[in-house]
Amino acid sequence: FTGTYHTIDNMTKTVGSHTIKWGGEFRAIYENGSDDFGTRTLFSFNTFSGSGIPSLQNVPSSIANNSLLEDMVSGLLGFTFTENQTQFFNKAQAPTASDERNFRQREEGLYAQDSWKVKSNLTVTYGLRWDHYGVPFEAHGNFSTLFQDPSSTATQFTYSLIDGNTGRHLYANYWRGWSPRIGVAWDPFKDGKTSIRAGYGLFRDRLYGNIFSNTKDNPPFAQPFSTVVLDSLQNASTPFQLTTSPTITNFDPNTSTGGLFFLNQIATNF
Repeated sequence: FTGTYHTIDNMTKTVGSHTIKWGGEFRAIYENGSDDFGTRTLFSFNTFSGSGIPSLQNVPSSIANNSLLEDMVSGLLGFTFTENQTQFFNKAQAPTASDERNFRQREEGLYAQDSWKVKSNLTVTYGLRWDHYGVPFEAHGNFSTLFQDPSSTATQFTYSLIDGNTGRHLYANYWRGWSPRIGVAWDPFKDGKTSIRAGYGLFRDRLYGNIFSNTKDNPPFAQPFSTVVLDSLQNASTPFQLTTSPTITNFDPNTSTGGLFFLNQIATNF
């Protein structure tokens, strides 16, 4: 669930032909929630297409070589191909039941503007606003990111914890959020029936929440368990408890065999 605690104050003062306004606001934003994708064990039954082991016996080859039919029979018989689960951890690398995160963000804004009635039929409004959209953080420090160059030839990458205690942030604070505004309203016939308006303004907003919340399972906060079963479902073992680390191992970029390089870890129990 999400919400915002909002404190705001505005003031207005009229001086002759000028209407001056100024004010400020503070927003404390929170987003508490979890995805828990893969928390419950997932089994696959595509034994034939995954391993080539047939379920049908003594049938014509035209049937025996039908991958869809073979996998359907494997599922009906409960013959399991793989078992998968995602396990979650906190910043101390201790197991947790959920990947719940409590994201926070602080925002401040100040502004001043003047509406100047130059003539009875001409008003010019101009002003300046300043905004600071604070860098998001996790209330309990369960947040990490990669500060290394991911395109480097390193064989290991270590994710760093980011919170107020480490001095590391998801990205640098931006303090130069100045936004000028100007507008003109003109009544060409001075009869109050026609108004010609023009304006310009620079406006800012916070980063979309998914940009940082999708990183909640960065190392060391989640590890995938995966094993090949090749047995009946009732004989599938309970996933063992994994350990975790902020360091992940990449394939050797100088390997002579072709393939794709993935930045992940998979626990196997073949």
